[in-house]
Amino acid sequence: VVSAILRIQSVRQAVLERSRAQAELERYRVSTLMNNLAQGVLSVDSHGIVRMYNAAALGILDTNGSLNGHHIDEVFKAQDENGKKLHLFNLMKKSRLTEVHDDIFYKYSDDVVRLEVSITPIRVGKRHARLDIDQGFILLLRDITKQKNLDQERDEFISVVSHELRTPLTIAEGTLSNIEAMYDKGVDSPDRIRPALKAAHEQMIFLSKMVN
Repeated sequence: VVSAILRIQSVRQAVLERSRAQAELERYRVSTLMNNLAQGVLSVDSHGIVRMYNAAALGILDTNGSLNGHHIDEVFKAQDENGKKLHLFNLMKKSRLTEVHDDIFYKYSDDVVRLEVSITPIRVGKRHARLDIDQGFILLLRDITKQKNLDQERDEFISVVSHELRTPLTIAEGTLSNIEAMYDKGVDSPDRIRPALKAAHEQMIFLSKMVN
């Protein structure tokens, strides 16, 4: 009997060791995957406590310390576009589906960057509901400072170019309309028509140079 009990205990111990090894392997796989992502990733529980993060998140938050066990508003001191303190956890609690915010700013000691923050509530299926898994949130962080600056420069460029193109087009259109009106009135004097054609031609050359 004792021998049988020992064999059963040995088998159970072996199964337990295999389960632990498998769990450790899965944790390693998840950790490796997260740390190879360019985006910052944070797993936060329903109370706002950070439970998991990757290397990119540390880079964005500019810290080398552990984030585990800290409240998200403690490690992520966010601001809105007016420099007012932003409580990220309040945004998280309002999220029912994935929400993306691109107007969140993070201040370093000598700089401010603009971040895109994606908030996704963690949903547990009915099959796992009995496991009492904390349904927290997954945050994805991405630095979009350069992208937003480029967007702003593009908009300013389009505005300036539109204005600059409009001027020669308006002059050329008006000049050609005057020439058409002269012909309608029977005015065919080269001394009056030639300068108008020259002015329109000059504007079209100017327009072509600008486009080039």
